[in-house]
Amino acid sequence: MINYKKTLSHALFLVCAFTASGELSARQFPVFSDGDRICFMGDSITNAGDYMCHINLYYATRFPQDKISFYNCGISGDVAPGVLSRMDNVFSYRPTAAALMIGLNDARAALLDPDKKHSEDELRKAAAAQETYRDTVSEIMDAVLAKKVKLIAITPSIYDDTVEVERKRQPGRAKVLQEYADFIRQAAAKRKAPVADFHSFMLAINAREQAKNPKFTVVGEDRVHPTFGAAFVMAYKFLKDTGVPALVSGMEIDAADANVLRAENCKVAGLKKSGGALEFSCRANALPMPLYDDVLDSAKLVDFYGDLNREMLLVKNLDGGKYALSIDGKKVGEYSARELAQGVNLAQNPDTPQMEDAKNIAALVRNYRNEFRDYIVKVQRVEHSFKGAPSNPPLSAEEYKRIAREKIRIIEPRNDGDKRVGQFKEFIKLKDAEADILKSFEKLNSEINAAGKAAVGKTRTYKLEKLNEG
Repeated sequence: MINYKKTLSHALFLVCAFTASGELSARQFPVFSDGDRICFMGDSITNAGDYMCHINLYYATRFPQDKISFYNCGISGDVAPGVLSRMDNVFSYRPTAAALMIGLNDARAALLDPDKKHSEDELRKAAAAQETYRDTVSEIMDAVLAKKVKLIAITPSIYDDTVEVERKRQPGRAKVLQEYADFIRQAAAKRKAPVADFHSFMLAINAREQAKNPKFTVVGEDRVHPTFGAAFVMAYKFLKDTGVPALVSGMEIDAADANVLRAENCKVAGLKKSGGALEFSCRANALPMPLYDDVLDSAKLVDFYGDLNREMLLVKNLDGGKYALSIDGKKVGEYSARELAQGVNLAQNPDTPQMEDAKNIAALVRNYRNEFRDYIVKVQRVEHSFKGAPSNPPLSAEEYKRIAREKIRIIEPRNDGDKRVGQFKEFIKLKDAEADILKSFEKLNSEINAAGKAAVGKTRTYKLEKLNEG
């Protein structure tokens, strides 16, 4: 069972003091806080919105009183020069922080097959591509910092050249990405920016799991793109590397004299003992983070509940036997006196009322991810394709629409079912409504925040009742 006291020693907030009521006033200082607006820059893996969705959900449930907004600035197929060309778009969201993960597509231009002898020209081109990557990433980082925006560097996710799947390998791509990951760490250290090291972590998980199952991959069968579940592992690493707290809330109660020994990130009141029952109320400042159904298997790859999701209830000196736990009149589980004395992590219980509230927030967060991703795909990705080379500067809204109309004029008369006609028509329609679309994202962010505030505003009633033995 979980050693709660040991865990608390690691999970205690940095600033803490017990009040007369037994509540621990506490707050760690994570990388994001109230009022922050975070842009995630990158390629298709960022564009998918998956790892960002899990990070968003953590903050929405762990710090529900804070208004923290997340913005997807990833474009499928993009490279570092493309990100640099889009910085005006990134800054249009008025970010206070920006996270950068780029390199998967840049690596293609720098590939060298280790089993082949390459010409001087091939070697020169590969070296030039790597130099372009390093120079451009440095320029992006400096552009972020010049705006007094917090920078979070993310090492590129892996190319899995070791998994046994049908997809043909691209020799040398994994090696180039490892070199890019090394550079990201160095560039971030030079600028004193935090690093979320996806690359090393994903390689380590792959090595561990492929030793047991050669067909395992922490990404997808295309060797590149993580599933929504696999992206949870990336989000876990981001949260760990940026120093967020593990604790949701913690209650320690002595049943012998009905005394609250410890209350962390919550307020416990009204403790009373009657016969074989123990009752009290609790108002927590955070919610447990729920897992989406399509994340459950991937979550087993990491110690999510131990490292990031601890909603602890510890009750000492209960009479031996088994107890039913009810919250707000709803029975949520049965625990032995031994289990309760060692500490029960309620975040692992899917039936608590607070978890139900958290699941509602999770639905809002995923809807936000879906809406934002659709906008990126249907508007910004089309714009990116219209401007030619990724490094070309952006065009005006009217110029983008003019290009779309011209392409429709050329393609539509063919009457060959080319889907681009519908895509370009939808692009023009969405471009005309873009201001309202962007406002809708702010509204969705506000709805997530409001749902969190409403949930932690509830004082919940707990009851432990001893069950009849036999």
